[in-house]
Amino acid sequence: MGMDKNIKQEKSYGIIPVYKKGNQLLFLLVKHSIGHWAFPKGHIEKGENPIQTAKRELAEETAIVPHDIKIIEDTTFTENYSFTKDGQEIEKTNGYFIGITDKMEVKILEKEISEYKWADYETALQTITFDKSKKILQKAKKYLNTQNIFNSKTEEIENTAFVDGQNVYMSTISADKQWSIDLVRFRVYLKQKYKVAKAYYFLGFVQEENQDLYDEIQEAGFILKFRKHNSAMLGKKKGNVDTDIVFNVMKKIYKKEIIDSVILISGDGDYKMLVDFLIEEEKFGKILFPNQKKASSLYKQIPLKFRADLNGETIRRKIGKKKRAP
Repeated sequence: MGMDKNIKQEKSYGIIPVYKKGNQLLFLLVKHSIGHWAFPKGHIEKGENPIQTAKRELAEETAIVPHDIKIIEDTTFTENYSFTKDGQEIEKTNGYFIGITDKMEVKILEKEISEYKWADYETALQTITFDKSKKILQKAKKYLNTQNIFNSKTEEIENTAFVDGQNVYMSTISADKQWSIDLVRFRVYLKQKYKVAKAYYFLGFVQEENQDLYDEIQEAGFILKFRKHNSAMLGKKKGNVDTDIVFNVMKKIYKKEIIDSVILISGDGDYKMLVDFLIEEEKFGKILFPNQKKASSLYKQIPLKFRADLNGETIRRKIGKKKRAP
């Protein structure tokens, strides 16, 4: 089937200006006269290529000229949407390039722009009006992190880990070669291998006789979380914490407390829908199976790059408890 000739195709190109202030990245946003906040952009003109359009529009809208900004030309971030104007259906494609600048001075030159602001990542994410444009910012930030464009601690990836304590315990003791995770070594492994800044360790409920374990978890650098029980559940307490983890992940995403990606440590299939959602939203890093043989077969449906087995001999030597000499 060919393209509908009644639908008009439009293309615009723009730049995501980035300024490094100390250890913080600031992004330039402009408010269009019709009311929405986004990045500087405009229609491609005859004889222009995308880079030329993006540079011209940035200069016309903000007075930031080409020699004041370094454009990363090999990566474009795109958004697509449709709308109707004066009875004409239009399919719009916007392409954005990242631009690094060392100047914050901006002058609004176009009537279509009413305001501008330099904003840190979280503020920019809240300020941008449309979800598709928010995703452009998220992709740009992730690119800046992974490409190490700026060599500072602020630009390091900050993933968040969620550990299903019950699943970890049951999976490791039921392995062909039973083993135990050394929590200190595991926390270091998560930080070094998966760039985990915060790691939450979920357990079913508090038992006084396990106080030493709770201390061990916290001293290793994990944030300990217990499942909440009401009085009607007394005597029927269960260790599974899947709903608690799902709720906490979604809450933190809603409150924009997860900066980069989620690392999930479990083999429970109850997380499959959450994993699918996080992959779709580009907020998922990896699911780490304490014992892949015991993990749900549902995870065979997700790409290999999103899953790993902690039960392999090499990894066990890195994170397992060392056997004491007799």
